[in-house]
Amino acid sequence: MKNDPIVERIRSFRAAHAAKHGNDLDRILKAIKQSEKKHANRLVNREVAPSS
Repeated sequence: MKNDPIVERIRSFRAAHAAKHGNDLDRILKAIKQSEKKHANRLVNREVAPSS
């Protein structure tokens, strides 16, 4: 399979992010939640509104 430079770059970022948090899933998720709070104005809410 041909290497995709975009996929490789994303994998590199993911590995660096995991290493930054000691490869600890709880710490990684905590960091993601903090980032979501910090940048809430950039997030898209995809919840479907209840129909009336």
